[in-house]
Amino acid sequence: MEPRRHGDDGGHSLSVAADQILPTDAENLPLAPVPVETLNLDLRHPARCPTCPGRSQFLPLGQGVRPVARLTGAKGVSLDLHSDAPGLQVYDGRALTSAPFPG
Repeated sequence: MEPRRHGDDGGHSLSVAADQILPTDAENLPLAPVPVETLNLDLRHPARCPTCPGRSQFLPLGQGVRPVARLTGAKGVSLDLHSDAPGLQVYDGRALTSAPFPG
């Protein structure tokens, strides 16, 4: 098996059932929620991970236990996340280094 290179998404895609996003200011303090379309951060339809919004995003969700996210691999294997939490924090780890390990 070949090691994955930095920035290689492995063919993963992500979708999140959120209509709003909680943007942050220059100091990373939260602002009022806005529609995901406002910031071009709509993950309601699956997006390949390299094109997903970067950094760390908080997505407010509805109430009650419900499906909130799906991560799908290149071979079609999926992880479905169900939650009753008020929101989902999506962090892509782009700012982290894994040296000397690939990925």
